[in-house]
Amino acid sequence: MCVLALASTAANAEYTVKQYHDIRAAGGDAWNKLESHIVGFASGFNYADAMHASRHAPPLDCPPDKIGIRDLFYVDILDEIIQRKKLPDTVAIETALAYAIPEAFPCNK
Repeated sequence: MCVLALASTAANAEYTVKQYHDIRAAGGDAWNKLESHIVGFASGFNYADAMHASRHAPPLDCPPDKIGIRDLFYVDILDEIIQRKKLPDTVAIETALAYAIPEAFPCNK
């Protein structure tokens, strides 16, 4: 029962590219919440990457150490990957971000 509840919660937490565009165009409180969701996803990605690296696995991304990254940078990279890859309206923005973050901060091999 708990697994079903968690699965439905996770499914409701995803936003499609179409929803992203619609909410952004509408602005207001809904857009502020979606921006927070994007930044929260990116923070979670970074924590997961740190755990991954702590297990002696190669990092998924390598953001610069010396300069702070403004939170809304993640909105910029989401916009960029949506446009560059011409993502369909049905793609989850979280999936797009999972690909965009390592592209934005590649690691030197």
